[in-house]
Amino acid sequence: MANRSPMRTLTILDTETDSDILEFKHPYTVFDIHCDDSGDINPLAMMSARVATNPGETVQDLYEINEPGAQWLGGPVSPNGFHFVLEMAIGVRYLQLVLDQVVTDDVTMTVTAMDKAISR
Repeated sequence: MANRSPMRTLTILDTETDSDILEFKHPYTVFDIHCDDSGDINPLAMMSARVATNPGETVQDLYEINEPGAQWLGGPVSPNGFHFVLEMAIGVRYLQLVLDQVVTDDVTMTVTAMDKAISR
């Protein structure tokens, strides 16, 4: 069974584009991200992520594993809510989600982090 964090919330405040930065007790490789009410996000907005592995590091843009020059982008974001999973090649302790357009009211997402289950 996979090691799983408690469900956490991540918020992008009214008129902002960046969420707060979530810190986890140890690195995780999979992040399950869910938002029930994304009506305050422009439906053409694209979402990206910033991550860091160690305390004291600045969060950096997340790039595609198979295309190192391509920044990871999710979207456009549905106004009816969304649910997606980010899978990392290495463990990440810090996660921030970023939109390319400001929100018109606070938007809250839930995040559950976990390690991949390995079976043989």
